[in-house]
Amino acid sequence: MQSREATKELDAAPEDPLFVYLWRGEDPREFMRLNLSYFMDDPYFIVIVVVDESLVISFGVGVCRAHDNHPGDKGTDLKDLESGLADKPRHQALGRIMTEIHKDFDEGEGQHYELMYMYTSPLHRQKGAATLIVDWFRRKAKEMGVPVIVAASPGGEKLYLKLEFSKVRRYRVCAPDEDGVEFPVMKWRQLLGTSS
Repeated sequence: MQSREATKELDAAPEDPLFVYLWRGEDPREFMRLNLSYFMDDPYFIVIVVVDESLVISFGVGVCRAHDNHPGDKGTDLKDLESGLADKPRHQALGRIMTEIHKDFDEGEGQHYELMYMYTSPLHRQKGAATLIVDWFRRKAKEMGVPVIVAASPGGEKLYLKLEFSKVRRYRVCAPDEDGVEFPVMKWRQLLGTSS
């Protein structure tokens, strides 16, 4: 599979304020490379990669969650914390919020797709790569009759609104004695009789 053999090189770090808040270090690309490699090696995660020659220009990571397969906040938190790539109090604050979000959606929605990470190289933005990835998740969700949820970045929020996601709630991640960063959780559900 070409995506698994891609170089996993990223030409710029994301401008996502939540990412910047959680991550520490001089080269954010290393954090993204580690995450992409981790997710590609774990069969629990769905990784959709857009490759231009051997360069990853966009990727999305998601899961299909249900009561019987929910692993908790599996993510890369432990690995990132052990490697020193993530700020522990900030990650713990995010973990508490994500646990709340997952509990609400697991109890309220049951099975659903969750789009966890989205990245597109700045040189390749506004060309449809992220839309292709989101559309893949929407198609799968439509086939199963389930929603897609995402914790969106400010840049991503515009894309998700364009793709008919609605805002569910805003959250603020903050470690003690900090203002933190706010982000929206958004949801897409195929309405009966519509073609999206």
